[in-house]
Order: sequence, then C-alpha cells, then structure tokens
Amino acid sequence: MRALALNPNSAPALYAKAIVAEAETYAAGGRRTETLDWLRNAISLGVVNGTYVAARSPFFASLRGDPEFQALVGEAHARAARERT
Repeated sequence: MRALALNPNSAPALYAKAIVAEAETYAAGGRRTETLDWLRNAISLGVVNGTYVAARSPFFASLRGDPEFQALVGEAHARAARERT
C-alpha cells in the first residue's frame, strides 16, 4: 500500500494503524480468536508489516507459537513480497 510509505498521516495509514491497534488490544486481553480475525482483516487490506507483528510487537508474543498466527504472518510476508515486485 503505497500511501503508507508516502504519508504516514494519510487516511489509509491511520486506518491501518487503527486495525493493528485493535488486534493488539485483543491480544493484550488474551482474546486469540478476535486477535487473529483483526490480523486477518489487516493482512487482507495489505496494512500489516509481518516482520513487526512476528518479531517485534510485544502484544503478539503469546501467539508466536500458534500455527494459525504463523500462517497469517507468512501470508503477510508473501503479500509484501508480491507488492515489491
């Protein structure tokens, strides 16, 4: 999503931040299903940085061993790779 790289205060960028924040909120509350749903939504819109989610966000630490979470992160990485080409 090029708008994110061009202007971090654009409407798409702010929406992306809100989606990820929602996923983080559910993750902090231990609500796995809702967390994965919000991440799935964010990935489908192309607004998730898979590296950040997988390795850096402390909110998702408890999900890092979860196969469904790992699949979503892989999907985010694959989408990012497709968009770079």
